[in-house]
Amino acid sequence: MTLRAGRIAVSDNATILATAVEQSDYPLLVTTAKLDSPGPEIVYVNEAVTRMTGDSREELGGATPHIHEGLATERSELHRLKDDLRAGDSFEGCTWEYRSNKNL
Repeated sequence: MTLRAGRIAVSDNATILATAVEQSDYPLLVTTAKLDSPGPEIVYVNEAVTRMTGDSREELGGATPHIHEGLATERSELHRLKDDLRAGDSFEGCTWEYRSNKNL
């Protein structure tokens, strides 16, 4: 880590952030912003997502996040998520997603 006048250099910040995201126990999944059919594609998952879903990064890359929806997935929450994203707002809520074997 390079300190410059009490601050961390920007390139070092990116490295620190990337390491923190990758090593986090909290799942982080990043998708494209495409909201119209066929919908967004997964472009990044951290290791916690692979542990949670049972899928490999290769299986998830390019897939739609809808692959983990099931009976307990609240359609109303997904619609609210989509509406918030279309409006440029942040989303706070909870969606139930399933592992690849369809267990919660």
